[in-house]
Amino acid sequence: MKCQQCDRVPITYWCLDNICEKRFVCDQCSKYHGHKEKISQQIQKNKIKTWIKTLQITFLNIIHRTTCYQEFIEENFNQQENLEVLKKQHKLYFQFFQSKPKIQRAILNLNNQLNDIPISNIHKQDDPKYINKINVCKKLLQEKQLFKAQQQLFQLNPGESVYFQIECYILQKKLDDALKLSKETLGRIQENKYLDFNLQIQQAKILHKLKKYKEAIEVLKKVKEEELDQIQKQFYYLQQAKTYQKIIQYQGLGFNTIMNINNQYNLKNGSQIQISFLDRIQKQLEEEFKDFSTQNEDKKKEILEKNNKQKYFIDNFQFSLAIAKANLLRINNDELFLYDNNQNQQQNDQNQEQNNSNQQPNSSNQQQIVQNQQKFTLQDIELIYKEVLKEDVLNQKALFGLSQIYMKQIKYVEAREILYQLCQLNPKNSKAEIGLIYIKQRLLEQKIQDELDSNFSYTENCLSFIFRNFQRFSNQIFPEQH
Repeated sequence: MKCQQCDRVPITYWCLDNICEKRFVCDQCSKYHGHKEKISQQIQKNKIKTWIKTLQITFLNIIHRTTCYQEFIEENFNQQENLEVLKKQHKLYFQFFQSKPKIQRAILNLNNQLNDIPISNIHKQDDPKYINKINVCKKLLQEKQLFKAQQQLFQLNPGESVYFQIECYILQKKLDDALKLSKETLGRIQENKYLDFNLQIQQAKILHKLKKYKEAIEVLKKVKEEELDQIQKQFYYLQQAKTYQKIIQYQGLGFNTIMNINNQYNLKNGSQIQISFLDRIQKQLEEEFKDFSTQNEDKKKEILEKNNKQKYFIDNFQFSLAIAKANLLRINNDELFLYDNNQNQQQNDQNQEQNNSNQQPNSSNQQQIVQNQQKFTLQDIELIYKEVLKEDVLNQKALFGLSQIYMKQIKYVEAREILYQLCQLNPKNSKAEIGLIYIKQRLLEQKIQDELDSNFSYTENCLSFIFRNFQRFSNQIFPEQH
């Protein structure tokens, strides 16, 4: 190869500056480059091997130190209890709690740095044992056992490891860290089309949670919709609909998108409410995977292909819960719309002719929304939440949704019990705390009203008694007047 700069002499140096475009140069041209190194396959290979050996020795030293720490702890916690020993144990335990998250964070950072290095996949994608490891990690994330899930991450391939780590960050509410890692990973991983798609959906979800709705829509627009299969499209439309519902001018479009998904995978069969078929797919796959070893080769390939498509779907019952929430939001908006109409009827009549041309396309959408919305009453939405809770008793989204239904039905005691349960599951759940304050205020108002009604009834009875007795006494004192 000739020098990329002078294009005359064979190359002898690599330029290692990031900003340099012509990185392969000759002796003469190398003096114009700062960070350069002579090309020698043996030298470069030996440098990398030396670094790997040093890293391995460092890891072994760390393992040795942790083993010594284990022996030290066992020695100190096996001593006979007295005040001095308890003080020492307390100090050691306090130091452990301080150092544990720092060390865990350092390990995660190290894992991220190793993901930046182009290491080939540790496990084969179609290895049943590896698929089981992914399913274990997903199960731990669904149950919000984040510490155990993070330990499981190190057994996964680089792409999956980063994806599930971002999910850990989302569950820990570290959204800025999640977004940063997502952007770094999305530009780097390209060999897995399923992973690439799910990273895009994941990034849109993070931006949605950060209330950056327009940025989330921009990310979703980058997804190549024509390359998605039917199920991937539904996950794409679902995230799109959730984000649209947060933007006032697109709320109707978001609702219609969710209801279109429901029309394909119906939750409502006549008067019977059932879990969405899309939410059943993962459970069916788990059942099929239990009998994987007994299946023929064609069936095994089919199961593995399904798993590759769906191994990144973590949220439980997200379609059923999204449809329930969308209908509940629509009912709330309709009530608010009717209230505003009653308050501003005259003003709306005056502006109707001016806005007639702009309202025509929206009127058909509104009719479609109302038509769709009528399919799901409060009782239907309540049944959806109860069906989800039958299979996932601790599902926080379903519990909160059910509490909202009870509050709308003025069943404050039942709603309060559910919100207490939510606070026990997640003490940092601010929505549950606000709901409890609201219920407390409502119950107090109800109690005051009952006391006022009771006092009024008592006063009315007293006045009636006085009046009757006054008439009786007046008849006795002044009989001639009657």
